[in-house]
Amino acid sequence: MNSRQLKYIITLSERQSFSEAADVLMISQPSLSQFVQKLEDELGVALFERTNPLKITAAGDLYVNMAKKMLSDEAEFYERLDDLTGTLSGVLRIGTGYLNSISTLPELIMRYQQKFPNVQIEIIEDTEPELKGIADDGKLDLVMATSNFATAKYERVVLYEEAFLMAVPKAKDNNHQSNNKEIKMIEMKNLSDIPVIRLQENTFIRELLDSLYEISYKRPKGTIECTTATASYAMAKLGIGACMIPYSMYKSDYCEDLNYYSIKELADKRQISLYYNRGRYLTNAAREFIELSREMYINGFNGL
Repeated sequence: MNSRQLKYIITLSERQSFSEAADVLMISQPSLSQFVQKLEDELGVALFERTNPLKITAAGDLYVNMAKKMLSDEAEFYERLDDLTGTLSGVLRIGTGYLNSISTLPELIMRYQQKFPNVQIEIIEDTEPELKGIADDGKLDLVMATSNFATAKYERVVLYEEAFLMAVPKAKDNNHQSNNKEIKMIEMKNLSDIPVIRLQENTFIRELLDSLYEISYKRPKGTIECTTATASYAMAKLGIGACMIPYSMYKSDYCEDLNYYSIKELADKRQISLYYNRGRYLTNAAREFIELSREMYINGFNGL
């Protein structure tokens, strides 16, 4: 049984549909059905119950778990083989949230590729819960995430902490600043009458912002909700309203049409770390990425 056939069963268990799995695998549905039926005949057990959606059996669950382990072992074999050559190459798969992909990773990736041009880098963007699932399946070498990602299964390398700022359109701001790039300390009550763009509920930035309004005994004015900090920042730059952003976003994408404030009542910071699975082989390419990250951020980043 080859790697391609192992992926057939894994994909079918994930999609729970012959037609959807066949589309992902880019084979015909009859071919996939015939392969599964032949495999079940050889094993003498059913791997799936033919319901809608498909339901995996206990034997099928055992098969999928072993198939994932076999594919992981095969990938590790080639990774170790690459490392034995002494030339840094291969593929480095990094998972990251949408915010870090524009505020933290770009300069790091640029420097890494200048130093190790033979390493192919794959960036996977998703929410942290989804990234953890992908990492658990062995499909990521490293994950750049906040401290919320921490589990006993993963080793954590803390890179930096950074404060949150309020980005306020100058056209809507009565707290005029004399120096465009100056970040002034301000009390939330002085900003509470400005229209604000909030993130959706159950996000860290949303919770911080809501707590600040509670402290100021004000309700958000003219609120707009969106799903990402990058979207809220784009709206703020157009003058729609104020928003909360991490310091790295200010540093990487300063806008002259905005005033930036540090909020006196806000002590919370976000902590950015790299995570890797303790039980999975850490390639030389991943080790070098961690070391470069340390050089850039641990020793040289000021997050206010």
